[in-house]
Amino acid sequence: MKFVENYAKIIYEKIETDKEKYFKKISELVLKLEPIENLNNFLSNESIPVQNKIDLITNILQKWDLEFIKEEVCVIFLLNRSSFFFKILKFTLNLLGEDAKIERVKILTAFKMTKKEISKILSNMQKHNKKKYTYVQIIDKKLIGGFIVKTKDFVYNNSIKYKLDLIRQGKINIDEK
Repeated sequence: MKFVENYAKIIYEKIETDKEKYFKKISELVLKLEPIENLNNFLSNESIPVQNKIDLITNILQKWDLEFIKEEVCVIFLLNRSSFFFKILKFTLNLLGEDAKIERVKILTAFKMTKKEISKILSNMQKHNKKKYTYVQIIDKKLIGGFIVKTKDFVYNNSIKYKLDLIRQGKINIDEK
């Protein structure tokens, strides 16, 4: 884990200005790319030449306007530590978030919420703890309706599915009329 921390600190130190901007960029990159199984398989496959991995990651970093960290990322691959790529980026996000008082929030919804609705949720959160939030909205049809907000510290579940589960468990009483 020391390897991950040290490389994250090196990347973090390269980000001298606009920490909020780069927090958002790295956050979006991790959110969009980490779940792609084929990408993870490609990066962790030891039979694929390191240069092929470096070429792919270089293209990704350029598309996300993060090419200034290319050298540090290439070293990760040259040391055959590609499995740590996303862990390093996540640790970098933690460092950036602590410094700029920013936190990434996942908002799970059954249907796409408007920016105004999301803004209302985030402003209520900001009233309680003086942080800035970036968000990602994830559509999850199993929720039926409502939303779930997840941060690194808490989960607020306001989904219909959760409320129905509470009713089934007898934790919420419904008055029969």
